[in-house]
Amino acid sequence: MRNISNPKTQKYLAVCLEHINRYKNQVKPSYVNYDEWIKITKSDVLKKLKDTLKLQNSRNSKQNKLIKDKYNLRLNDLKIPIYKAVTENYYPFENTKYKKLIDKKIKQYNIQSLNFNRMKPDIKIEKWLKDFKLESDSEIIKLNEIQLHDTNLFLQKPYAFVQWEQGSGKTITGLAQAEYRLEHNNVRNVFIVSTAIAIKTNWNDVLRAYGKNFCTIEKLENIKDIKRGQYVTITLNMLCKYHKQIKKYIKMQSQKVMLILDESDNISCTSSKRTKAVLNVFRRVKYKLIMTGTSTRNNIAEIVPQIELLYNNSYNMISTNEYIFRRSKDKNKTELCMEINDYKNKPIPAYTKGYKLFKEVYFVTYKNSIETNLLKMVLAKNRFNSLMKNQELADEEIEEKFGVDSNMLKNLMYKEKTEGGVKIRWGEQHVS
Repeated sequence: MRNISNPKTQKYLAVCLEHINRYKNQVKPSYVNYDEWIKITKSDVLKKLKDTLKLQNSRNSKQNKLIKDKYNLRLNDLKIPIYKAVTENYYPFENTKYKKLIDKKIKQYNIQSLNFNRMKPDIKIEKWLKDFKLESDSEIIKLNEIQLHDTNLFLQKPYAFVQWEQGSGKTITGLAQAEYRLEHNNVRNVFIVSTAIAIKTNWNDVLRAYGKNFCTIEKLENIKDIKRGQYVTITLNMLCKYHKQIKKYIKMQSQKVMLILDESDNISCTSSKRTKAVLNVFRRVKYKLIMTGTSTRNNIAEIVPQIELLYNNSYNMISTNEYIFRRSKDKNKTELCMEINDYKNKPIPAYTKGYKLFKEVYFVTYKNSIETNLLKMVLAKNRFNSLMKNQELADEEIEEKFGVDSNMLKNLMYKEKTEGGVKIRWGEQHVS
């Protein structure tokens, strides 16, 4: 037989032929029960042959090669996190293989991080929005001046959070942005997710009235019928039921879809099935718009899943606080302990770790809140009692007595009215 094997695998030819012969001529030993007999299978032979053939192409060494994994750029022992390369504009490699990618991410980061009060309307977007209208048999709806201005700014960023009051036009700005994305950003579908009452009595009626091509996911077969360019409406309950199948569909579209999450405060509970399903399916999609009139119902921590959905724990979601506050591990002590934040200048981690960090960073209360006023009342009452007893007590002594740290003022949340609306800031963080 003529030898035609590759020079790199020629020395393994005899071993492979022996393995094939053993497979063809194998016989069960008489002293072994059939159940105990380890038989050579066809799969074993094929695996052996495939492994041998792989030796034709030896693996290239990673030494002195610039490599990108999911979170880092690596060159030998040097590892640069991608979030650091983006947020600090830091690219220390002579090899420019990933320079263009990092520059693109830096541009996206700068756009997303820009405060709205520093942005100006885009002329091309403004012209398109002025021509945009929703037309039915009985009416024609166009954006008013305020809606026109804000929608223009929203469209300049891939992710936006609309917190307008009820009746302010969240639906029309949502449709305007969806139509713009479909026309200009090569979006393959627009997914509209909300509660059952919002989908059935608002979105489906609006899309039908204005002649938009849409489908509603009510059973598994509906996912297979989705056409490119369609609006897809789905309730939060149906999303919980079919989240695996929808995630697979979106992955097949290369994540080139737009999400509109209406009434986003419904994912404020970090442990609910709704929250987990929405994050699982949509955290990586290209464009995201979340809308609600009440981003938090009880406390600031409820906004975390919404921000996590918006920014996907990326370089747009950096924790910059130097310290965190934790309860003492000693059960006999109730005071808060201030510790170094291990995630300083790093993205807030996903899920439980991130929720825990957020609560530890963004401390107990906020300025002019009920809690702050109660704290003031306690301190004032203590000072009044001291004065009644003819005792002099300095502010520092009162703060020490009640465990109040003056540095905690840096971590309070502020809510201020500005010309452009309401501005919320907590600690030294800035959310745009």
